[in-house]
Amino acid sequence: MIINHTVTKGTAINRTNTTKTKSSTRDYPLTDEQVDMFKKLKERENVNRTMFGNGYFDSDYIFKHADGSLFYPDYLTKGFSKIIKENPDLPQYITLHGLRISCISILVHAGFDIKSIQKWVGHKDLNTTLKIYAKVKDKESKQEILEGMNALIHSKQYDLTN
Repeated sequence: MIINHTVTKGTAINRTNTTKTKSSTRDYPLTDEQVDMFKKLKERENVNRTMFGNGYFDSDYIFKHADGSLFYPDYLTKGFSKIIKENPDLPQYITLHGLRISCISILVHAGFDIKSIQKWVGHKDLNTTLKIYAKVKDKESKQEILEGMNALIHSKQYDLTN
């Protein structure tokens, strides 16, 4: 899958022929499961095209309304927020962008190279990725120190009464 342009919303939904930054243009490898999902979406698109006839909006986008019209750029964000609000058992502070940060954190925890993560998420500046990385590492370091201190204290029985 290749991301090579953006969609914006003004008085209408517009396709721009470039991305926000050069690093935003990227090529993602897909898993077999993702390929299968995209094939199913393509099959559904063909059914919808037949169902809507001349009222179907043709485009090369994968994710769109049943009639082929494009989602507004904030469609997923609003939809995600609605799902969170409708499910009080979920932490209500979770945002769609927060999932992106969590993904970066998971990759850091798994030991992936920070430069590779930067390229994968499309950060123009490595410092943007490093800020997230530093927060994750800071939290990990504090936990490691806590565990180390506990191990030291419990491995040696210090007599604190003298």
